[in-house]
Amino acid sequence: RTNLDAALTALGIQPSAYTDATLATGQNGTNVKRVHITELRQRATSGVGGSGGSGSSSVQIHWLVTDQLGTPRMIFDQSGSLTLTDQNGNYVSGMTRHDYLPFGEELGAGVGGRTPQQGHGAADGVRQHFTDKERDNETGLDYFGARYFASTQGRFTSPDPLMASAYVENPQSWNRYSYALNNPLKYVDPEGMKSEPVFGDYKDLSDEERRILENSKVTVGKGKDAKTLSGNALYDYMKTTQKKELANFLNQTAVLSSVTFGNGRSAISYVNSVSSFRPDRIFANVQSGFIEEVRANSSKDPDDGRLYIGPEDSSGQHADFDTSFRENHGRKASQQLSFNSKLEFGSADIDIDEECPTCGNLFSTGKHVGRVLFHKASGGKTDPYGIYDRITTQRKIQPNYKIQKD
Repeated sequence: RTNLDAALTALGIQPSAYTDATLATGQNGTNVKRVHITELRQRATSGVGGSGGSGSSSVQIHWLVTDQLGTPRMIFDQSGSLTLTDQNGNYVSGMTRHDYLPFGEELGAGVGGRTPQQGHGAADGVRQHFTDKERDNETGLDYFGARYFASTQGRFTSPDPLMASAYVENPQSWNRYSYALNNPLKYVDPEGMKSEPVFGDYKDLSDEERRILENSKVTVGKGKDAKTLSGNALYDYMKTTQKKELANFLNQTAVLSSVTFGNGRSAISYVNSVSSFRPDRIFANVQSGFIEEVRANSSKDPDDGRLYIGPEDSSGQHADFDTSFRENHGRKASQQLSFNSKLEFGSADIDIDEECPTCGNLFSTGKHVGRVLFHKASGGKTDPYGIYDRITTQRKIQPNYKIQKD
């Protein structure tokens, strides 16, 4: 109540007195009454249609109902009423509707059976439009933070400054003006610089992924705010706070799930838990039999056609994770498994390279070395969203996260 009254005072709205001036806490605290809620609601809507009842304020409250991309499609005013029109069919008040073409150009009344009586074409004053970005009334451009977007053209008005987001296998990523890889029904671009997927619910994960998360105990936060999370709580935390780390985890588990050994077990079944999530790798606790199966399906000669290439000494790049194997996928995205010999191979550093640098292709090797040097110089990491695009397009592997808003 104190903060709300302070905000109203700052707006020049003088709140009235409360029924109970103070609310006590503890064993003998004040019971919350209906009037308390009513008073809070009145203050939250103070100034609607008038500043404290003076009628001079332009403050209005709107409720935005969005679709899976975050685009407001139905907008209600504070009355919550449906669309009201006059005898000539002109909009008067109530709900308004907004429909859009795939790249955000609005479809008004008179298009495809849309009418003012349905709420189309009404001026509701709400500036949030395509994917909830503010639309400039003068230019018609949408503000995406890093740059402006022209919905009529389906292009940004300036180039993407993040050159590292472009890679050879996806020509759309080289178009510095394109929106969300030219796939606006699947991707959103919250910052105007890159595509960002949004994750589904915990139940949408595979049984193996849920098992790994439930066995993982990860401490988040610092000091008195530190807490240990696992399972659903860990997943929900990462969905909002560690999106890249979660995307990478699901990339890794999707690839592990695609590998089945001669004994009938999948590679992911050997992963017990994850001790650390990174944007470009996971550090996992694994069963000792994992390296035995990988070694049995590997060769140092890529032409042998085995599942993995190795083993190789990776101590120079991965420290204690000194025994490494890579998937034998040539110029396609390839997973690297680096095991820790000091822990009897019960721990693994798992990551995915854009291309396999040890699969016998000099071009891939050169590109990999160039990326490693660039990341060391810039302090950057392999982009998990770029890896997502590679494994879905090159290897037809679909990780368990979808491009839709929860």
